[in-house]
Amino acid sequence: MRKYADSGPFAVHNLFARVLFMGLLCMFFFEWILLTDAAIAIQFSGVVVDSKGHPINKATVRLQGTSFSVLTDPAGIFRINIDKVVSSKYITAWKDGCYNGGQSVLAEGTKYSIILNSIHKGDKRKYAWIPSLYESLTDGKAEIKPCQQCHAELTEQWKNSTHGSSAVNPLFLAFFSGTDINGKKSSGPGYKVDFQNSNGNCSTCHVPAMALNNPFNSDPREARGVEREGVFCDLCHKIDEAGIDSSGGYPGTLSLRFNRPAEGHQLFYGQYDDVFPGDDSYHPLYKESRYCAPCHHGKFWNVLMYSEFEEWAQSAYAAKNVHCQDCLCPLMASRLALLLKRKEALSADRRQSHHMFLTVSETGL
Repeated sequence: MRKYADSGPFAVHNLFARVLFMGLLCMFFFEWILLTDAAIAIQFSGVVVDSKGHPINKATVRLQGTSFSVLTDPAGIFRINIDKVVSSKYITAWKDGCYNGGQSVLAEGTKYSIILNSIHKGDKRKYAWIPSLYESLTDGKAEIKPCQQCHAELTEQWKNSTHGSSAVNPLFLAFFSGTDINGKKSSGPGYKVDFQNSNGNCSTCHVPAMALNNPFNSDPREARGVEREGVFCDLCHKIDEAGIDSSGGYPGTLSLRFNRPAEGHQLFYGQYDDVFPGDDSYHPLYKESRYCAPCHHGKFWNVLMYSEFEEWAQSAYAAKNVHCQDCLCPLMASRLALLLKRKEALSADRRQSHHMFLTVSETGL
C-alpha cells in the first residue's frame, strides 16, 4: 500500500492533508499565545499621597523586585500594566525627600492607596550609631540590633573588605605612628614622627565615626566600640550629600553631609526605590562615583595623594556613565558570579550589590 500512497491521486490528497494539518496547527498555536497573553495582562492601579492625603506627582511606583514601574500623574494616580506573571509581595512607591512606601499585593482589581512619609532633614549629632557586628556592642542596650542580625551575608562581605578594616589596618596604624606593624619604633616614615603635636585628619576617612566630632585631632589609635569598625554600614547609609573638594584638605567626613535621625526614628539611604517595609529611602547618590569622592580624592600640600576619583572622571568610563559602584560593587546574581567563579543563591528578581568592594585585581580592570 505504501508503494502507491506517495504517487498518483494518493500523493495529492496526502500533500493537501499535510498542508491543512500544519495550517490548523499554526492557527491554534497563535491563538493559544494570544489567549495566554490576555490571561496574564494585569493592571495595578491606585494613588500615591502624602501623610495629609495630598496627591504626590511624579512618584516612582514599582512592583517590588521587578522592572515594572511608572511615574504618578499630577493627581498621584498610577497604572502599571504587566504582561507576565510576577511574584512581587509589595507594590512600592518613592519620591525624593520621602521614605519608601508600599502596600501588599492584593487581589486583581484592587485600588491601591500608598502613603509616603516625609524624611525630616537635620543631622542629629547625638545619634547613637548602630554597629555592624555583635562584637562592637558596648552599651548593652537590648533594643540595639547590629546589622549582622538581619544581613549576615552582606555584613560578612563588608567585614572582609578594606572598608571594614580601615580603622584597625596594621599598615595604616604603623604608618600613622611611625612604627612597624608590631608597634616597635621604625626607621621608616610616620605621620607622628613628623608631626608629634598633631593627629592630622587621617581619621576623617579611616575612622569617620570618631572624626565627625573632631576632624582635625582624632587619634585613630584611640578608637573604641563601633568606631573601630571603620567605614561601617550605618555610617555609609546615613550619607545625604557628598562634595568634591577640588582644593584638597577636606577629605572624608569634611566633605560629607549626614542625616542622622532624632531619637525614636530611623533612616537608611540606599540604591533601591522598592526596599519595603522598613525605614528606607532611595537616594540617587548611592549609584554615583561622587559618593566615593570624599575619601578617594585628596590633596596634601597641593600634591594629589588619593587620585581614584580623578582617574575615573578623566576615563572613558565616566563618559559612558559607568560609575565606581558598577564595577567594584557588582550585582551578586550576575557579574559577581563571573568574577569570583561561584554561584550565589539569589533570585534574579532581587539582586543586591556586593559589599566586599572588589579591588582592581579581583575585577580584572
